[in-house]
This record gives sequence, C-alpha cells and structure tokens, in this order.
Amino acid sequence: TRAPASASIAAHAWAGLEAHKKDSTRARELFALAVDICPTHIANYTSWAAFELSRGKSEEARVLFRRGADAMQSDDVDGDSKQPRRLQDRDSRRRRSMESALLSAWAALEGQLVLQAARSDEDGDASPEHARALFARACEREPKNIAGWLQWSELEEELARGNSHQGGVVIARRRVSNRRQLDVLHAGLKANPGDMRLEHARAMALKLNGDIEGAKSA
Repeated sequence: TRAPASASIAAHAWAGLEAHKKDSTRARELFALAVDICPTHIANYTSWAAFELSRGKSEEARVLFRRGADAMQSDDVDGDSKQPRRLQDRDSRRRRSMESALLSAWAALEGQLVLQAARSDEDGDASPEHARALFARACEREPKNIAGWLQWSELEEELARGNSHQGGVVIARRRVSNRRQLDVLHAGLKANPGDMRLEHARAMALKLNGDIEGAKSA
C-alpha cells in the first residue's frame, strides 16, 4: 500500500536532479508524474511550485499551491488504519508538517505579490488578507512551523513599512507602527515558548516600533 507514495517520492527526487541540471522540460514531466502517482503527497506540489517560482512563473506556482490545498481535502489521507498507532501518529505529524509548509509557502508568495503591486502602483489580484489567512491556516495546522511564523512576521513588517511611505517619501524613519507583526510573534511564542528565532524577531519588531527598552529586555 506504500508503493505509490514511494514511487512518487522517487519521481520527486529525480525531478529535483533534472532541475539542478537545468533541464526544465524533463523536471516538469517528473514533477507531474510524481503528482499523478500519488496526488495526496503534498510535498510534491510545494517543490514543483518552488521550481516554477525559481523560473519566475508565479502564476503557475499559484495554481500548484491551489492544487495542493485541494489535495488536503481528499478523503484518502488517513493512511492505513491497520498500522500500529505509533506509525499512524508519525504519518499524521509528517502530513501536518507538509501541509503547513505548502500553506506558508503559498502565503509568502501572495504576500510578495501584494508588495510588488504596491511598489509598482499597479492593481493585482493578491491581497494581504488572503496572505494572512493562509499563514493563519499554516500555523494552525502545525504550530511548530517556526519558518511560517517568521515569514508571516516579515510580511507584516513589510506591510507596516509600506504604510510609513507616502509618494515614495519615508514619513517615519525611526518608528513604524507594526502592531500586527508583534501580534503574530506573540502568538508564535505562545505556541513555541523560548524559541530563540522568534524571540530575536520580537526584539527587532519592538525596536522597529520604537520600544527600545522592550527590545533590550525581550
């Protein structure tokens, strides 16, 4: 029963090798094969989307992220109920981790598209609320996804900095109101008490907000 997943992982790894060799056509064929063999192996979509992003194809990556998110809703995700409980728990943790990674990568992309549109004064179909909702889903699915919390924090910082500009002129050089960023980091630390990366990010966010004493004691 595990053969399809194993074959999918092999195709996935082979696709990575072809991507490294700059054979985009062959890499895409193998990424597609990996998905066809095991549509519920979420890491396939995340890696394929990252490959497309590395080639500047953000719309293709968004489609793959959506497909991966849809695959999360599949009925065939509970694994083999005949497995020992220990193995079921391991597989469940692994799946949650893969799902969270996909959602946070998708959220990061949506956030970057929002920032790009703001910098170019163009309208786009990405929105900060959509990116936030995806980050929230990612961190709810796997609260130990430190990278997801940090990416969310960075997006909120960039959005806050954007609000401190008018007509390309910085109107708040030393202090930026980044309450949303601080709220994200507070939630991340509540789920991961004492994590040094989140503690450092919180100290820097407090400094950005003008709370130097708070940053020193963080």
